[in-house]
Amino acid sequence: MAIVDLRAAHWSDARRLSREGFERNPVACRCVRPVLEAAASVWFAAEGDDDAMARLLSRPNIEEHGADLLEAFYPHLALSGDAFLEAGMQDGDVRELLVLRPGRMKALKGPRGWPVGWQRRLGSDLRRISREADGFLPMMHMRLFHPASDYEGHSPLKAAARAVDVHNPSGAWPKALLDNAARPSGALVDGGAEDLKRDCCAGCERGRARCT
Repeated sequence: MAIVDLRAAHWSDARRLSREGFERNPVACRCVRPVLEAAASVWFAAEGDDDAMARLLSRPNIEEHGADLLEAFYPHLALSGDAFLEAGMQDGDVRELLVLRPGRMKALKGPRGWPVGWQRRLGSDLRRISREADGFLPMMHMRLFHPASDYEGHSPLKAAARAVDVHNPSGAWPKALLDNAARPSGALVDGGAEDLKRDCCAGCERGRARCT
């Protein structure tokens, strides 16, 4: 007689992947961090000290320096496959650059199927970012190649999602065992075939197991 547990495996979806794969998995985090730090350390060349773009990149907004901006931009590209940079406008000129979280962005499709703008959701608030009258779109979307989507990028972390989901519980189980003073939650003991059959049938009645 055998007791078979029919519970299915649970895999992380896209919303949980950054948390499970980057915040809680040391292997994935260690793989991603050196690449992001190296990318953020590569700076842009300017034609002169008075170059407007160089000044903007050195101080893109009141809260961040240029390196801070890039260290926020590149991680989104690596973890979600998408990275968004919004230009803050004033008097027709770009005055600041801001990194937006990809999980809050949604493409607005035009009549030909290509994005004509973006919608940003923050709680219950929606903000539409669309092309200006002169054709300027104050949003840069950088994405990694996705073979099945015209609007979203494919994250390398998504390809490793199942490996991450296997690795994380493999660390959670021994931790739970240690918290229980290394005592297992249960054990099968030799109480006779009738006792084992009675326990198995009780499990069948509760829908948790099946006898084979």
